[in-house]
Amino acid sequence: MKAPRGKGEGGVHFSRSKGLWVGSIAIALDENGRAKRRYVYAKRKEDLLDKLDSLKADKKDGKLVKSEKIRVAKYLERWLEDVVRPGLTVGSYKDYNSVLRNHVIPNLGGYRLRDLEPLHIQNLYANLERKGNSARNRQKVHIILSGALKQALAWNMIAVNPCKAVKPPKVERKEMHVLDESQSEQLLKAAKGDRLYALYVLAITTGLRQGELLGLKWKDLKLKDEQPTLTVCRTLDPIGLVAKDTKTPWSRRTIDLNTLAASALRDHQKNMLAGGNRASEWVFSNTEGNPYFRGNLVRQQFEPMLTKAELPRIRFHDLRHTAASLMIAKGVNIKVVSAILGHKDVVITLDRYGHILPSMQRQAVDAMDSLFSKLA
Repeated sequence: MKAPRGKGEGGVHFSRSKGLWVGSIAIALDENGRAKRRYVYAKRKEDLLDKLDSLKADKKDGKLVKSEKIRVAKYLERWLEDVVRPGLTVGSYKDYNSVLRNHVIPNLGGYRLRDLEPLHIQNLYANLERKGNSARNRQKVHIILSGALKQALAWNMIAVNPCKAVKPPKVERKEMHVLDESQSEQLLKAAKGDRLYALYVLAITTGLRQGELLGLKWKDLKLKDEQPTLTVCRTLDPIGLVAKDTKTPWSRRTIDLNTLAASALRDHQKNMLAGGNRASEWVFSNTEGNPYFRGNLVRQQFEPMLTKAELPRIRFHDLRHTAASLMIAKGVNIKVVSAILGHKDVVITLDRYGHILPSMQRQAVDAMDSLFSKLA
C-alpha cells in the first residue's frame, strides 16, 4: 500500500514485502522510447528522500545516462520517425532521411549515443568536405544532427549536446544579384495573374525572407485596417520544417503594407477562397492547403517565372536584396530599412548594403547646394 507523497517527492511508497521505503525517478528513454527508472531504498522515509535528492542532482549533472546502450543509428531512426516526420511534408521528410542515411549514419551510426563526442562530429564534417560535399550540404547535416541531439539532451539520453562544441560548416556569403527598378516591374508584370503574384509583390516591396513569406498565416495580416499591416512571427525551417517561431525579438516585427501589396493580398485571398482553399490558414499554400516546400517553390514556380519575364537567373533570396536596394536608392532612412528587414541593428544593414550608399552622395550634395545656394 502506498503512502501519500509529499510535494516533489516523485514515486515514493512503503513496500511491506521488503520492509523498506522505495523511491524512483525517470532517468532516460530506452530504445523503444519508454521511460527508464532508477530505484532507491531506505529504512526511513527521510533517508529515502535524501537519496532521491542525490539522484535528482546526478540526473541534472548528466551522470545517470551513462548506462544507456542505444546506438546513434537507432536513435536517429526513432527520432526521425516519431518526432520529426509528423511535422514534415513528404519532400522534407525525404530530405531529412537522405541526409541521415547517406551522411550521418554511415559515419556515426555505430557509436553509442552516450559516447558520441565533438571530435567524431568534426571529423564527419571534414570527411564530407574532402569528398566534395558543398558547404550548404554540410551545413544541412549540422542543422539536422544538432536538432536530433538537442532532443536527446532534453530526454536525458546524453549529458551534453556534442554539436555545441563543434565548429559548424560555414557557408560563404554568395554575391547578391539584385533587380533594378525596371527589372522589378518586369517580373511583377510577368507574374500578374499568377497564383503567387502576391508573394512576389511582398518579396520585392517588403524584403521578407522566403521562410517568413511562406510562414505567413492569414491571422498575421490586417488588411481591413486603415493602414494595412502584416506581422512576421514565424518562419519555415531552411530545410522544410513546417514552421517555427522567429528566433529573435527583432525578427518578429510588424510592417506597414504599401497599396500594391495590400491590394495583391486582398485579391489573393479572394482567389484562394474561390479555388477551394477556404480551410487553409496559410497565406501561400499549395493546392492541398499546406505550406510550400521551399525547394519546390524555387524550382517549380520562381525559376520558370524568371524565364517568362526574360530575366537573368537569380536566387529567391535576391528579391530580399532587391527590396533593400530599391528602398535605399529611393532615400528611405537606413534605420527604417534595417527595421523592415528584421536586422538586429543598422550595422548589419550597412555591412550588406553599404555599397549602395556612395551612389546617393550626389543627393546629399544637391541638398546642400539647394540649402546654401545664396552663399555660393
